[in-house]
Amino acid sequence: MQYTENNARIQMKKVVAFMFEHLFINTAIKSIFNVVFKNNYIRVINYHDTPEKNLKNFEKQLRYFSREFTSVTFLDLLKFFEDKKWHKNKPGLIISFDDGLRTNYDYAYPLLEKYDFCGWFFIPTDFVSTKQEKQKSFMKENDIILRCWYPDGRYAMNWNEIKEISERHIIGCHTSTHHRMSDDDTHEILEREIVTAKKKIEIEIGKEIKCFCWVGGEIESYSKKAFDTIAEAGYVFSFMSNKYPVLPECEPLKIQRTNIESDFPIYLLKFKLSGILDCLSIKERRQIDTKVQLGNYLS
Repeated sequence: MQYTENNARIQMKKVVAFMFEHLFINTAIKSIFNVVFKNNYIRVINYHDTPEKNLKNFEKQLRYFSREFTSVTFLDLLKFFEDKKWHKNKPGLIISFDDGLRTNYDYAYPLLEKYDFCGWFFIPTDFVSTKQEKQKSFMKENDIILRCWYPDGRYAMNWNEIKEISERHIIGCHTSTHHRMSDDDTHEILEREIVTAKKKIEIEIGKEIKCFCWVGGEIESYSKKAFDTIAEAGYVFSFMSNKYPVLPECEPLKIQRTNIESDFPIYLLKFKLSGILDCLSIKERRQIDTKVQLGNYLS
């Protein structure tokens, strides 16, 4: 099962977010958050597919982002960790996309260009390399959710499209097979999903891959062996999915993201980015932190 919220939880959050929006709580909490952290933070969000039917709403989301945040490039993120200070007037926003889906190229990519946002695209290499007539089966077998239909059967970006995107945006690795890590993974599995996948993208686009994105966000989908392999493979940043802003004291190999989808109404988006849900995920992050044996900055 892909790490996205089920419908019941989303509906519940919509109700709360709608109430908060009309009571101006979302805006108030975000304003307090910005004051407390003095805008010295970066928020990371992740999308999955961005189908045509959600295009107008996705553009509305981007307009909101352009008012409240600034774009973040790889060098921006590197500078933030080196200087321990965000160098722009508004907080940074990393907009990332998981799974290498064709809808990201067809619909999200042009709008990112229009609003001058740097996109971060995380690619599962075997999905891209699968013949188009077999991609639908690959998605079903490897927990990549399908919400649209292409008559030619190609649901993944191809390598030419990925190479084109890489000219102005960031390409990262999302394993070979969209594999959720576990404590039971063998050395061979970790090599295939973390190391070989990295090399595959580098060969295809002719650029070094410095970012990795874990699949899933459940506690059991993280492991110490996988984390060590990511570090040893030479990745500079790795991304997880457990809701927390990037602060100067955070670990570059343990960057947290908040899930947003292209059909979310603005009031839900504002609720999820206000900082409220970060507090509710403290226990989860501590457990993951202990599991991969990193420094405990989540006090």
